[in-house]
Amino acid sequence: MFHILLIVHGVLGLAGFQPLPVSNSSFEEESLSWEVGGGLQAENACIVTPGATADTSRGKCLALGLGHHVQTVDPVVDNLAVGSSVDVNLSLRASKEDALLAVELVGDDGAVLARQVLDPTRAWSRYRAILVRNDNATGTCRVRLRRTGGRGRILIDNIAMEHVGPVEDDFVSLFDGKSLDGWIGDTKGYEVFDGAIRCKPEQGGDLRSVDEYEDFVLRFEFKLSPGGNNGIAVRAPVKGNAAYEGMEIQVLDSMAPGYATLKPWQYHGSAYGIAAAERGWLLPPGSWNREEIRLEGSRLKVTLNGHVILDVDVQAAIQAGAPSGNAHAGASRRSGHIGFCGHGSDVSFRDIRIQTLESAKPTPSAE
Repeated sequence: MFHILLIVHGVLGLAGFQPLPVSNSSFEEESLSWEVGGGLQAENACIVTPGATADTSRGKCLALGLGHHVQTVDPVVDNLAVGSSVDVNLSLRASKEDALLAVELVGDDGAVLARQVLDPTRAWSRYRAILVRNDNATGTCRVRLRRTGGRGRILIDNIAMEHVGPVEDDFVSLFDGKSLDGWIGDTKGYEVFDGAIRCKPEQGGDLRSVDEYEDFVLRFEFKLSPGGNNGIAVRAPVKGNAAYEGMEIQVLDSMAPGYATLKPWQYHGSAYGIAAAERGWLLPPGSWNREEIRLEGSRLKVTLNGHVILDVDVQAAIQAGAPSGNAHAGASRRSGHIGFCGHGSDVSFRDIRIQTLESAKPTPSAE
């Protein structure tokens, strides 16, 4: 389950829902609430976010000073097994360069089971903490955000969390971590580097899976270089432009200055030329992002770092004409290859795995 936290004008609200009143002791959400500690009071915890920002400009946010912390009241998961993890994504801004935030996984007895320290800058940006449980017990776990070390305050907004299990039933790996076996197309434009498929700078091209897929869930991680540009081809032919003859889900450093004037459907997570994705959930270049693409019939859903950024019926989206102004025959294709659409940028992919849905199974390519 995903939980989105948003504090606006002294109350807590869920995106798409009416704001809820906040008590003096906790920030409450429909299924997740946060207790405050270290002398922090709710009425003093919300301050104005200064100026228009890259990722956060939503009025007010939570501010943690030294010694302050917030912790989920209810367990994030009821039974977190060894090897499972809680993936926490949040927007941060520090008032001082040396301010640190500890993101911790806490057991029933208060013991810290996992911990990651984030070092935010003085500009708003997205951060990710992966808290993996490695002890020998199971049980309920909570997430705690604790201001530690340095000076000043840390501002927190737009929190998303997901429980990730150690085993994914029916998912099949598409990448062995050491070779391009199982991939066809422009194999010379890609290489295996540090356990990931990397699009070579100034090269790239179209890399495709050997098999074709119809309805599926695709999960992977990706890392962008500054200004990075690539794409995920779905239901695409081996040759031809995946954006039109199949579909292309954008992989892009959306905050790069050079992309400031793009069309909405050209930014990260969008179905190129068909539908625009929500922005603001990408991690900074050089960070590993986690994404899921679910394609079932004409329904396309893209989840980035625990947040749904696109959920659209692609055929309905172009019924009166595609936003690009071009024909998108690929939106009607029922099956095709999965792949990468390289544009000469240094972009890496790893942990690539797929689950075919219902009776839809991969079929050998006839092309």
